[in-house]
Amino acid sequence: VFSSVKSGLVLAPHTDDGELGAGGTIHKLTQSGIKVTYVAFSIARASVPSGFAEDALKYEVSNATLKLGIKSENLIVLDYPVRNLDAARQAILDDLISIRSKGDYDLVLMPSLNDVHQDHSVVAREAVRAFKNINGSPIFIKSAKGAILKDVDNNQYIDYIGSWGPMIMGHSNPLIINAVKKQLELGTSYGAPTQLESDLALLIKEAVPSMQKIRMVNSGTEATMSAIRLARGYTGKNKIIKFDGCYHGHSDSLLIKAGSGVTTFGLPDSPGVPKDLAKHTLSCEFNNEDAFIKLYEKVKDDLAGVIIEPIAGNMGFIKSHKNFLKLVRSKTKESKSVLIFDEVMSGFRVSLGGAQEVYKIKPDLTTLGKVIGGGLPVGAFGGSKKIMDYLAPEGPVYQAGTLSGNPLAMAAGKTLISELIKRNPYEDLEAKCKNLLSEMRSILKGHGVPFSYDIKGGMFGFFLADVLPKNLNDVSKIDNDLFSFFIKECIKRGIYFAPSKFEAGFISTKHSKKLINETIKKIKDINFKEYKNEI
Repeated sequence: VFSSVKSGLVLAPHTDDGELGAGGTIHKLTQSGIKVTYVAFSIARASVPSGFAEDALKYEVSNATLKLGIKSENLIVLDYPVRNLDAARQAILDDLISIRSKGDYDLVLMPSLNDVHQDHSVVAREAVRAFKNINGSPIFIKSAKGAILKDVDNNQYIDYIGSWGPMIMGHSNPLIINAVKKQLELGTSYGAPTQLESDLALLIKEAVPSMQKIRMVNSGTEATMSAIRLARGYTGKNKIIKFDGCYHGHSDSLLIKAGSGVTTFGLPDSPGVPKDLAKHTLSCEFNNEDAFIKLYEKVKDDLAGVIIEPIAGNMGFIKSHKNFLKLVRSKTKESKSVLIFDEVMSGFRVSLGGAQEVYKIKPDLTTLGKVIGGGLPVGAFGGSKKIMDYLAPEGPVYQAGTLSGNPLAMAAGKTLISELIKRNPYEDLEAKCKNLLSEMRSILKGHGVPFSYDIKGGMFGFFLADVLPKNLNDVSKIDNDLFSFFIKECIKRGIYFAPSKFEAGFISTKHSKKLINETIKKIKDINFKEYKNEI
């Protein structure tokens, strides 16, 4: 097609989407000597923070000239004021027709106007899962099956995120789909208990014996928020100790030096958290015994509890040192404080009994998340009967929710957890991870790129560093530009790793040897000389 094209008109699509996307196509046009007139546009909307659209437009213009080779005299910038989307789409189309009528173009490239939701660059920067961190455009998913994701443009990706954990048996697992369909015919919500809720609770208790009593909620955030409230109510104390980089959801009490999205977006503490509330949550360095002891001694008389990810999944994948975890356990017992294991990420992912089974350390309370709902919105917290009996209606600590124990989530969760108990796939998952990551290390080391990794069960993390990080500070020091280059090159080739160095990865039973070998082959194709040339 390009051989017959002398000039082209382009309505700005995402330009960070790689060799096979629109950005790559435009670059090929300009490199072939074809005159390209590039139309960058922005739609300012009430729902977008002030300045976002302007910044996004500047970024798009800069990208077009610096990366795609568009000459400034061939650049047209359109800025649309706040309006409804139908009017905006029509205005874009009218302007494009007008521009085309004034020039002689052999080729016109444009995205579907039905896909114009707001300024495309603004959408990219509001993506929840960290694409801003790699200066990339987020992938919008249309469907998923097994270990494969398909986006709205029908591009396919080998998925190493698994909806951040719950797809351990693969996407669209027929057993889970059938269980949900069956329950769907019976009703979607009752606002009352069901047998399914009791069945799932018994299965969880079988796998995680420390959870003598369990309360279902709707998310991991709600589970940790409720566990903190229960710890304070049970002890009559106020202070909570957490650890830098451990993310426990977005409740006000716990957004202090959190990891994951908060760190990815450069927000060490979130605005909107009252100082009077924040002062009761204290944070110290993960895996640092001296720092913990120092902080503990200051607050032990008013210490309600300590919450920790025993295997962290929100500053990459970092295991607690066993002696560190044993110290935390002994000190919480000493002060009669509540030890909370946040296993929203590690529960049913690192082993059937979670991280507490791995370390053989029993917490007072445990929080679980989406994995116990097979990917549907769900969470749970539980622990010793003595503490859980402080919850209403038996005790004075209030917690309730109409959709807690939702029958669709309970049906999916019961099916998934039953299968995990039956199959116990964790050794096999770990072997798959080791095969993938050891090959990745050999490839990257061959290019002079530092690489280290760690694994437990079906959960893993890799770092572009020679030495495995042991805490958030170590992860923060890793070269972000190199990481961004690597991840974007993987995504170009249909490999979907987490787009942030502060996130963990997940593998499923549906990741066949063929898919893992395909992943390895595609990573071998990455040309790291391109990154060095950029530098």
